[in-house]
Amino acid sequence: MNMDLNADMKIAAWNVRGMCNNDMKKEVRKFIKEENLSVCATLETHLKPKQLNKACEFVYGRWPYISNIQESTRGCRIIVGWNSDEVHVMLVHSSSQSMLCLIEITNSKTQFFCSFVYAANTGKERRELWKT
Repeated sequence: MNMDLNADMKIAAWNVRGMCNNDMKKEVRKFIKEENLSVCATLETHLKPKQLNKACEFVYGRWPYISNIQESTRGCRIIVGWNSDEVHVMLVHSSSQSMLCLIEITNSKTQFFCSFVYAANTGKERRELWKT
C-alpha cells in the first residue's frame, strides 16, 4: 500500500517527567513551536485533575487535547495535543499506560493508527498493558 503522507506533518512524544512546573511547560510549548509539530504527546506528566486544563491551555494553546487522566490513579500519564488545522485525532482506546488514536491528515484524508505508551515500572502492571 502506498500512503501519501504529508511530509510536513510531524509527531513527537516526550517523556517530560512532570509538567507541574512552569519551566517544563514553557519548554514543551517551545519545542512544539520550534519543531513545527502537528501532534505532540507528553508522557509522565504527573498532572492532577485540577491542574490538567490550565497546563494544557498553556502548553497547547488553541489546540485540542486528550488525556488518560480518567484511568490514572497517580496523576495523568499521557496527554496528546494536535493542530486541528493539519490533523484530526480520535481516541480509540485509553488505559492507564496507553492511548490508541486514529489520526487523519486533513489535506490528504490519509488515516493511520498511533499508540502512545508510558508503561508502568512493575511487571504485574506491564502485563496488564500487553493484555489490552
